[in-house]
Amino acid sequence: MPVLALTATATPEVVEDIQTQLKFPKRNVFQKSFERSNLAYVVRRSEDKEKQLLKILDGVPGSAVVYVRNRKKTKEYAELIQNHGISADFFHAGLPQKVKDARQARWMLGDCRVIVSTNAFGMGIDKADVRMVVHMDSPNSLEAYFQEAGRAGRDEKKAFAVLLWSPQDKAQLTRSISTTFPEVDVIRRVYDALGNFFQLAVGFGEHQVLDFNIGRFCAAFGFNVLTLVSSLKILQRAGYLYFTEMADIPSTVKMLMNDYELYKFQVANARLDPFLKVLLRSYTGLFTDYASIDEDLLAKRLNVSRDEVYQAFLLLSRLKVLHYNPQRRTPLITYLQHRFEPRHLKFPAEVYQDRLVQYKDRVESVIDYATSVHICRSRLLLRYFGETSSANCGHCDVCLERKKSQLSDEEFESIEVAIQKELLKSPQSAEDLVSSLTFNADKVWKVLRWLEEADVVTENEAGLLEWLVKT
Repeated sequence: MPVLALTATATPEVVEDIQTQLKFPKRNVFQKSFERSNLAYVVRRSEDKEKQLLKILDGVPGSAVVYVRNRKKTKEYAELIQNHGISADFFHAGLPQKVKDARQARWMLGDCRVIVSTNAFGMGIDKADVRMVVHMDSPNSLEAYFQEAGRAGRDEKKAFAVLLWSPQDKAQLTRSISTTFPEVDVIRRVYDALGNFFQLAVGFGEHQVLDFNIGRFCAAFGFNVLTLVSSLKILQRAGYLYFTEMADIPSTVKMLMNDYELYKFQVANARLDPFLKVLLRSYTGLFTDYASIDEDLLAKRLNVSRDEVYQAFLLLSRLKVLHYNPQRRTPLITYLQHRFEPRHLKFPAEVYQDRLVQYKDRVESVIDYATSVHICRSRLLLRYFGETSSANCGHCDVCLERKKSQLSDEEFESIEVAIQKELLKSPQSAEDLVSSLTFNADKVWKVLRWLEEADVVTENEAGLLEWLVKT
C-alpha cells in the first residue's frame, strides 16, 4: 500500500527517522526549500519588551500576531495594545470554542488588527496579509519558531518575524530542560501519588478513566504543575497511562423520583413540566442510570435558550427531582495498565534519555539563533533544516548591520573567514593579523571592528585578538 508522509518543518534527522519508522523500502524525499525571501527575521534585545512591542506595532502597519508563553499574558498584552490605541484581542486554548471562532473571524476579516495568543493560535490559519509576527518569549525549538513566524507574509510581500530577547529568556530556556524532563525518581513519585490520589490498589485500575483535579493533586502532594504535566507525558510515552489535558465531558442526568412521584410533581409544577417532558421524550434509561444529554438540542425542541434549559435543570436538581451534572471541561487520566509499584516502572532510552538529548539540542539551537550576531538569521534557520548552501538574505538585522561596512556580502564573508582561520590557529595582535591577510587593509579593519562590536572577536589579557564564537 503506498504511503505518503507530510510535514511542514523537519530537520534532516527527523526526515530520516520518519522514513525509518514508516519502514520505507528506500529513501524517497520531495522537499521544497525552507527559504522565505520576503520575510525579514529580526532579533531585538530588550529589557523592556512591552515598550519595544508598541514601538514595533507603531512602525509596521498591518495585521499582526503576537505570541506569548502563557494564557494570562495573552489578555495582559492585548489590553496593553488596546490602551495604546490599536485594536487587539487575545486567544488561547482555554476559551470557549464559540469565543475562539468569533475572535479568529474578526482578525481574519481585518476588524481586529492584532491577535495576542499562545501557540494554540495558528494551526489551519491561512491569512495572506499578516505583516508581522512578534514573539514576546522564545519558543523551545526552531521548528516551532519557524512555523509560527511563517504566519507572516504569505502573500509574498515584505513581512517581519521579530523575536524579543533578553538574558532572562536564556535562563528560562535552560530551566525548561529540567522542567520538561524531570528526574526519573520524580516521575516515579508522581505515578505513586496518582495511585494514592485515586485510591487505586497496586494491581488494579487498568482501563479506568478518571477525572483529574490538577490543582487539588498538586496541593495535596506538593508537585509543581509544569513538572507534573511533563511527568504525565513521559508516563504516557512509556505506555502506563493516557493524560488528556482538557476534555469536554457532556452533561448527564438521572431521575431521582419514581414514575408516580414525577407525575405528581409535573401536575403541581406547570412551569417545569415542559422541560421534564422533552427530557423524557428525548432520552431513555433515565430512571436506571445517568444519560448524557445535549442542552442545545433540548433548547431547540422547546424553542427556548440554552441557559433556560440549564437553569431549569439546576432547579430540578435542587428540588431532588433529578440529578444534573452540567457539561464541564476537565483533565482526564486513563490507566492503560494496572497500577505498578513505582520501582518496577521502566523508561527505555527512546522514551526518556534520547528525547532529553534531543530537547537539549533544540534549546541550544534557539539560544544560538537568538544570541548570534554575525550570521544571517535566514541562513541560520536554513542551516538548521539542512540547507547549507544558502546566501545571505540581505534584510535581517544581522545583514542590515553588515551593510553599514559598505562591503559586499562576498567581500565581507571572505575577510571574516580569513580572520577566523588565522585566529583559530593562535591569538594575534590586530596589526599582525591585518598585515598577514591579502585583502585591502581598510576593508579588513572594517570587518574586524564589526566582529569586535559583535563580540565575535575579543582582546585577551595579553592584548591579542581571539575568536570567541564556536563554529
